[in-house]
Amino acid sequence: MHELLKQSRIFEGLGEDELQKITKISQVAKFNKGERIFNFGDAAEHLFIVKEGEIELRFQVTYQNISHEICLERKCRGEPLGWSALTEPYRYTLSAYSVTDSELLQMGHKELIELCESDNHLGYVLMRNIARLIARRFILTQEKLIREIQQVLKKKDSLT
Repeated sequence: MHELLKQSRIFEGLGEDELQKITKISQVAKFNKGERIFNFGDAAEHLFIVKEGEIELRFQVTYQNISHEICLERKCRGEPLGWSALTEPYRYTLSAYSVTDSELLQMGHKELIELCESDNHLGYVLMRNIARLIARRFILTQEKLIREIQQVLKKKDSLT
């Protein structure tokens, strides 16, 4: 468990003692293929790190009263998901589904917040790494939006 945390980008820059604190509050959660891990808008009670398997992060789009879930990103070994557990308003901003049978390390929201408040260095490094993840997610979302707009414009041009 400790080695997996050490390899994860979200914990990059933490020392052995800090990683050990996180290991102590981590536990393994198992999910079956197709199982929902969390849903958009749910209270963000856990941060997860993929141990085994593959996870899909999706958002919902409704068009003409029909809802579709669109994959934004896939996560595999060592990658974090659910970082909303550390950022207000502590609500998941996407839904997560297990694409394969999966094992995730999960850390409780309250325990992580307490660690960040009691260990300033750990809190700073964790928040810095989350800011990087948020920036990356913003770029991914922006790229997906641009592709979608380009497709709409292309269809519009073909009709004229």
